[in-house]
Amino acid sequence: MMSLQVTAATDLREHTGKNDNEWATVFAIHNKYRGKKNDPKAIPVTIHFGPQTLALAKATIKKGLMFTVVGELDYDKVVDDSGSEKEFYKVHALQLSPPPKKAEADAEKS
Repeated sequence: MMSLQVTAATDLREHTGKNDNEWATVFAIHNKYRGKKNDPKAIPVTIHFGPQTLALAKATIKKGLMFTVVGELDYDKVVDDSGSEKEFYKVHALQLSPPPKKAEADAEKS
């Protein structure tokens, strides 16, 4: 398990699979604002929201939102036809923490 702070680079995409299983994904960036003294490399990450986090993700995740996700990390390195390597990171979200103000505003609407 790991905790990662990311910024959503896209809006949430909802998916339906076999047996009407629902999940959602968002493409996000880790290390977007680390400052001048730190490595400026932004790391793209796909966040996968399943049954435990889907409802909160649907209610809060929008492009540009910074949030914290706790989950399991998958990593793949693929060599394409040109011989260059591409790295892919994916987090299976088990917990989701939107910024406090967003979470409070959504709670007040309910």
